[in-house]
Amino acid sequence: MARQDVRGANPGIVPHPAYAAWSPVWQKSLDVYEGSGGFLDTTRPYLRPHPREWLDHSVYSLGRWVSNPTPTNPSPKLKARRAIARYENIAATLIDQLAGALFRKAPQRGFEQEVEEDHPLHEFWENADGTGRGIDAVMHDAWTAAAVFGHIPILGDRVADSGDTQADSSPFMVRLYTPLDLIDWLTDDVGNLTQVRLLEAAPRTSFDQIAGAVTGIVRDVDDTQWTLTQLTKSWKPAKNVEIKSGNHGFGRLPVVVLYARRRPLLPTIGRSVLGDPELYIDLYNLTSEVRELLRNQTFALLNVPLGADGSVEKESALLGETAGTTNVIFSSQPVDYVSPEGTNVQVYHEHIDRLMRTIYRLAVVGWESDSKDAESADSRKLKKEDLHQMLAGYAAECEQTERTLAEFVYRAAFGPDKWQAQWDKDQPIISYPDEFDVTGLLDELEAVTQAMALELGETATRQLKKRVIPRVLPNLPQAIAQQIDDEIDALEVKTQEQKDMQLLQARFGGDPNQADPNQPMDPQRPPTKNGVTEPGNGGPDGGAQ
Repeated sequence: MARQDVRGANPGIVPHPAYAAWSPVWQKSLDVYEGSGGFLDTTRPYLRPHPREWLDHSVYSLGRWVSNPTPTNPSPKLKARRAIARYENIAATLIDQLAGALFRKAPQRGFEQEVEEDHPLHEFWENADGTGRGIDAVMHDAWTAAAVFGHIPILGDRVADSGDTQADSSPFMVRLYTPLDLIDWLTDDVGNLTQVRLLEAAPRTSFDQIAGAVTGIVRDVDDTQWTLTQLTKSWKPAKNVEIKSGNHGFGRLPVVVLYARRRPLLPTIGRSVLGDPELYIDLYNLTSEVRELLRNQTFALLNVPLGADGSVEKESALLGETAGTTNVIFSSQPVDYVSPEGTNVQVYHEHIDRLMRTIYRLAVVGWESDSKDAESADSRKLKKEDLHQMLAGYAAECEQTERTLAEFVYRAAFGPDKWQAQWDKDQPIISYPDEFDVTGLLDELEAVTQAMALELGETATRQLKKRVIPRVLPNLPQAIAQQIDDEIDALEVKTQEQKDMQLLQARFGGDPNQADPNQPMDPQRPPTKNGVTEPGNGGPDGGAQ
C-alpha cells in the first residue's frame, strides 16, 4: 500500500474535493495507529504547547503587547515536556483486539459442486496478493487498514513481472491501497464507482536513486483499460516519458471498496473504527502533562531563607554544592522543600480515565475498569450483544468484498461473457461467521446436544453438527473441513424413537434395521410382557427360563 501526499500539490494533479477535505483526517488516523508522523517528529507537532510555554508568546506591536500567533522559541519547560512525552498506542491495541475477534473463526470457502484442484479460485485463495500470502492473511490486513481509515479500495489485477496490469492468462491478484492513495474517482448516478485514479510510488531501480526523491505514478482504471502516467516532482505528467496503457479484460471496473462502517450520508467515505483521531492526540498531550507534574513533585524546589542582610550572593556561596538540585529559591520563609499539590495530578487522572472509557466505548469494546464498576448483568449483556452485532457487521462487509473478488477471479479466468455460466455451475461458497459469542467449549457442546435432542429435523441437526466442528477441531485445512461437512451431509439422521427401537433390537436380537413391530422377530428372542419373560415360552424347548 504505497502512499504519496498530494495535499497542496501543484495543480497538475487536482484531487477530488472529498479527498482534499478528508485527507488530513486520514493522515492523522494513520499516524494514530502507527504511532508515526507527529508522534515521531523531533518538534512533536502533535504536542500542543500552552501559550506560556513559548518564550516569544507575546510581541510588542503598535505600542502594546499582543499575543504572538506564530511563536517559534520554545521555553526550557516545553523542551523538557517534548523530551519526556510518550505515545501510548491505544489505537493499535483496539484494532488488533477487534481483528482477533473478527478472524478468530476462519470463513468457510468451497464449492457446491466438485471442481478441479487447480481451479483459479483455489489458486487465488492460496496466493491472493502475488507474494504467496493466502486470502486469510490478505483479508486480515485489508480489514485492519479499513478499520483505521474507514474504508480502503482494493484493485483486482494480474500477476506480472513488470508490475503493470495485463489482460493475459496470468493468475489473479489484488492490490491494497489506502484512501490516501485514491486521489480522485468518478461515480454513476446511483453512486457506483466507474473510474478511479490511484497514486503510487515509482519503484527504485538502483541504490543511486535517493528514496525520498523518487517521483510518483498515477494509475487510472476504468471498466475497460488501465493507464500509468509518470509524474514529476511538481506532480505534473513527466515529459518524454512513455505512458503505458492496455485493456485489463475484466469487463467492469476491477475495484471493490472494503468498508469498516458505512456513512449513510457520505456513501463514498467510510467511518473509522477509531473515531476521531483527535481523541488519541488529546490523550498523548494529557500523558505528557501528567508526567511533567509528577516530575515537578518528585524534584521539588528548595526554599533557602535569606540572612539578616538579605544577600542572595552570600546565601548562594554558603549553599555551595550541597543542595543536590539546581531548583533553588531564596525568600524570607523558613527553609523547606516546596512541592506542588497533588490535586492537579488527581484531576488529570480522572480526566484521562474518562477519555479512555470514551475511546473504548466508541469502538464498542469493554474497558477493563468497567468490570470493576457496579453494573447490572443485563447492562453487561447488552454491551456484549452490541459488540457481537458490530463484529457481525464487519464480517458481512468482508464477505461481500470477498465475493466480489471471487467474481473478478472468474472474470479473469473465464472472460467477461462466460464467467457467470461457470459461476452458476461451480456455485462458490464464501461464508463468514455471523455469531461471535465467545462461549466455553463445554457450554457450547452442551447447548448443541440439547438442541439436537429437540428433533428439529435433518437439516437443523446437520447444521448443529457442522457448527461444533470448528470448535472441537480448530484451524483445519479447507479440504479436510469440506470433507467433514460432506460426511455430515451423508449421515442418516434418526429420530429419538428410531434410536430407542434400534437400541432394543440390538439388546434383544433381531434385525436392527427392522422397525415394524408386525414383522416376525428372531425365534431366539424371548417374548416378554411388561419386561418379564412369560413362563413356558422362554427357551427353544418351550420350558420356563
